[in-house]
Amino acid sequence: MILLQAGPVSLNVDSVEQAASTLYQVMIPEFSAFIGIGQAIGLVGALFYVFYRVWAHTVRNEPIDVFPLIRPLTIALTLLLYPVLFNGIVAVGYTIGAATEEMGAIRRGEVAQQLADNQRAKNAIIARDLTPGETALPSDSPGEGGFWSNIFGFVLGGTNAKSMYDSFKFGLDTMIELILTGLFALIFIAVSIGIKVISTYFLIILGIFGPLTIGLGLFEWFYGAIAAWVSRVLHLLLWIPIANIFGFILDTFHLTGLKMDYAELTTGQHVPANNLSLLLFYMLGIAGYMLVPKLATWIMDSTGVSEGLAVMAAPIRNSVSNVTSAGAAVAGGAAGKAAGAVSY
Repeated sequence: MILLQAGPVSLNVDSVEQAASTLYQVMIPEFSAFIGIGQAIGLVGALFYVFYRVWAHTVRNEPIDVFPLIRPLTIALTLLLYPVLFNGIVAVGYTIGAATEEMGAIRRGEVAQQLADNQRAKNAIIARDLTPGETALPSDSPGEGGFWSNIFGFVLGGTNAKSMYDSFKFGLDTMIELILTGLFALIFIAVSIGIKVISTYFLIILGIFGPLTIGLGLFEWFYGAIAAWVSRVLHLLLWIPIANIFGFILDTFHLTGLKMDYAELTTGQHVPANNLSLLLFYMLGIAGYMLVPKLATWIMDSTGVSEGLAVMAAPIRNSVSNVTSAGAAVAGGAAGKAAGAVSY
């Protein structure tokens, strides 16, 4: 997560991010009973399916064809091992997310250090430009006073301003910029953390209904359900790595801007007005984080995972369609014969 700064206010949301990262491990055990119910329903369906096939062959005095029973038996075994398999898939996705998170750890440290350097340089310049007036600064050593104490001393003292109107206008403009920047920073944080919380919520829901989906996948009408469920899980697991990579790019962009500001502070000896660039930065960040799900879809399509799952489900859908067409043809033929009998 990027370290945000809106004027004098620095926002470090690492603790909130850590809570969002551990949300899955905390919440999934709470729904173990629901997962168990889904496993039971799926296993009953698998047993019913196997029993029905064996019974049909027995009634027709036919040898039992074992090959069609491999699928229900495999699904039944998958349901028995479902918690281990699902948690393993999620663990792989979270491992990739952790790797991308570590990639930006050093960069975040650089951003935090640069923010501190810029703030010290700003305080030093403001304290240097102030002269004793009707309202003096607190008895802090030069350059070490708080940002707000320096600003209020500058505005209320009226020094370096041609009139009280200029001082009031400066204070009002500064306050409006701080409010807007803080508002966009808050939205930025909500969107970036919301990606992790929402993806975790979707994963929990898919994990709860996974056994039921797999169990229904036994029957011809629901053969495509398993492929769709796997596709959704893989799609969600891409959200966090993509968001972390985008955060790393934003950190790099932010660090470059901070270094340019620091160069102005040290060489130009004046405080640069960078609130507009911060607003632009937050707007780009909000738009980028909101496009994370779309980018995950593009990755799924470009790697061929979505197409592969669709190809896997296509023969099953075609067989169901053929069975339906054959049934309709038989029904149509029977209706035609009945109509012919009536005409005679």
